[in-house]
Amino acid sequence: MFSLFNVLNVQPTSPPKVIYRSVIIKQKANLLQLTNLRQQRNKLQQQYNTLYQQNSTLQQQNSNLT
Repeated sequence: MFSLFNVLNVQPTSPPKVIYRSVIIKQKANLLQLTNLRQQRNKLQQQYNTLYQQNSTLQQQNSNLT
């Protein structure tokens, strides 16, 4: 996971604005990655739901045959 301590581990000569800017850039990158992962999770959840429904239908059809 993202840690501010890792981000703030910079050279002491860096001015505060540079440190804050780098923190903001990394936070934006992490937010974008989080958004992408959530979208992927939602797609996978939809696929799972579809497959689960298909499996239930097939199991019902199979039990009707036996």
